[in-house]
Amino acid sequence: MKRLKSPFSNEVITAARGIERLGPAAKAAVPDLNHALAKANFSDERIAIARALGAMGPAAEEAVPNIALALRRAGFPQERQALMRALARIGPGARMAVPTLVDIMRSGLPDDARLAAEVLGEIGPGARDAVPALRMAAGSGFTHLKTTAAASLRKIERNDARLGIRDNARIFSNEAVHRASEELQALAAQSHLGVLLETYLHIPAEQASRAASQPFPEGISFIDLWAMDRTRTADFNGLYILICRNPLKVAVAPTPTAHAAFDQPSCVKLRDQIQSRIAARQDDEILRDVVAFMKGRSLHGLKNDPLKAIQPQ
Repeated sequence: MKRLKSPFSNEVITAARGIERLGPAAKAAVPDLNHALAKANFSDERIAIARALGAMGPAAEEAVPNIALALRRAGFPQERQALMRALARIGPGARMAVPTLVDIMRSGLPDDARLAAEVLGEIGPGARDAVPALRMAAGSGFTHLKTTAAASLRKIERNDARLGIRDNARIFSNEAVHRASEELQALAAQSHLGVLLETYLHIPAEQASRAASQPFPEGISFIDLWAMDRTRTADFNGLYILICRNPLKVAVAPTPTAHAAFDQPSCVKLRDQIQSRIAARQDDEILRDVVAFMKGRSLHGLKNDPLKAIQPQ
């Protein structure tokens, strides 16, 4: 990794290629690769570094701002494509690059525009801001761009509860989201019970207006009604979890078809558990708790309390 700090371009390229071959096992090199990308002077350097970062997958999330900056400045198609492919392999953690990718899709060369649309699909729901531009691209332009934009729209907009961690507030690390999503998908295949977990940094404007103006039934809070609304509109069978950071509000509610699988005391315990984790700044532990909770539903039924094994340490 010392060669990444070399002033000689050929040594930086050799080092980056070596790290690329090692793949995710070399994820400790991400900070050095990120620094090398920021100071790289030549296109060949940036291509090699981008490929190495892409080989790290989600572990390279911290490099996304520098990748996006390099992408805006890139003067050669091969360089732009290497940088975009790195973002695609980082996946949902590349959310910060969405504005750059949208700009390329709107005004770039046809091959660049098509690849930018593809990468937006790999980012998934975190690329929701790109939906208007993708819709426009899907309705006009080159055939390959139209096809790719339409496919990416489906990835971003699909309501797949088994992969339903929509971290709008960026509470969780990308690795924790990836790991929990895989486990929840496997559990859903066994139990036919999915999870949709959404986070918000602030209460959305339409919900804030509702909270200020609407009287609520005794014992029912605004956040509970918000969650109940989402369970009615989310087309899946399972559990909906809503987390708002500012102000801190948490709701846990089964969908209308899943009330028999989730008794209220257990949902309240999970809600309190999540609040405790947030207070203790153990955000990624929330996803582990949710997975453990769903394992309890899947494997042991309602007689067992899945939260016994996940009390705060």
